[in-house]
Amino acid sequence: MPARLTLGVALCLLASLLLAREESRGVFSRLEEGWVSWLLANSPGAITDPEVTFIQLDDTEDRIFESWPLSPGDHALVLQNLRQFEPKLVGISPSLRWEDKGMLFGSLITQLEALPTTILGTELSYIEAEDGFVDPTIANLFEALPQVVGDATKIPPITTVLDLPQDQIRSGRSLGFTKLDSFGTEDSSIEGLRVPLLARYGKTVIPAFTLRLSMAHLEIEPEDVRVSLGRWIRLGDRQIPIDHTGAMAVDPKLRSSVPRLNASALLFGSDLESMALNEDETRALGSLRTNAVVIGNDDPPSRTISLVSGESISHADLLTTALATIQGRRHIRELELPGRIVLWVLALLVASALFAVPRGRSVRFGLLGALAFAVVGLLTFQVLKVWASPVVPLGTLLVGLLGAGLTTENLKKMTDEDEQD
Repeated sequence: MPARLTLGVALCLLASLLLAREESRGVFSRLEEGWVSWLLANSPGAITDPEVTFIQLDDTEDRIFESWPLSPGDHALVLQNLRQFEPKLVGISPSLRWEDKGMLFGSLITQLEALPTTILGTELSYIEAEDGFVDPTIANLFEALPQVVGDATKIPPITTVLDLPQDQIRSGRSLGFTKLDSFGTEDSSIEGLRVPLLARYGKTVIPAFTLRLSMAHLEIEPEDVRVSLGRWIRLGDRQIPIDHTGAMAVDPKLRSSVPRLNASALLFGSDLESMALNEDETRALGSLRTNAVVIGNDDPPSRTISLVSGESISHADLLTTALATIQGRRHIRELELPGRIVLWVLALLVASALFAVPRGRSVRFGLLGALAFAVVGLLTFQVLKVWASPVVPLGTLLVGLLGAGLTTENLKKMTDEDEQD
């Protein structure tokens, strides 16, 4: 084997191994996010319509409620009217807890029992002085996720449950946390708009409200949820990219595709043809029969999360948008390790081959290899919604391209001198 080609194989192999190691550590996560954004921007078919409807609770003058925040009787009224549409899955973001239950508390229990599946929201907090203490009562409130790979200490810890729904309300229903005191989501930039999907109580990893709704919608049991911190949460064939803390990025542009309506519109009933509704209201009411439903506070004081557009949204709106992001398949699947290894080997062969051709051709072949990766990657993404990190393939090609260009003349002279001797 010629000396230049031998050097090329060794150099490209070393580059591939180093890049693969750093990729697994998440060093190139920003570059990978940019690559996926480019694939999404050029693959409109990879994004589908969300299957969630947002029912907004507010404190306007034409509200239908007797009190604010809502009383048990108010929530019972909302659920009673919602039941006309026979929803299959309902998530209630406000914590259903009151010091004074009132006379209609029993009516609320009746309405909750009539719903097929309900996910309840609650807020979690972290007190440093209580760190390390595990209360079995709190641990048993949530469904643990056993399949977690990675450094779980990066997941936000919690020690306290705030506004826990009453025992009768929790009976037979799943909990999901809507807020973490130790996690800041209220960022003014799209890049900072992230929603935590995981929290840690002692050594137990528990799901957030949005994740628990997604599990119920896809009929995935907690023991079947796979988590790889810094990479993804996998729900069946659905993959949700997450950072090392278990948080996902949310695209606020999806809000416009989420059907939404004020809770007062539920009073019109389920006979859509007999009502004078605009197109959006009709679509939203009709979607209640097929979509997951999220009920949340959306009054002006609740809209504390600012977007770069200047608009402010509520936390419940953010959680609904996060669910829509998952349902809309913004989060696609990464190529499995065996497939990535095959891709790495192909890139290694192409990069090494650059050392076997003259410099002018090596540049053309290297650029054609990079272009082929981009084109094939885009076509694969559009058809299969599968993406592969470009770090190792393109990084190896770049090393091969630079190495072939820098070593051509020197090694050629050395080879000629050896032949003369």
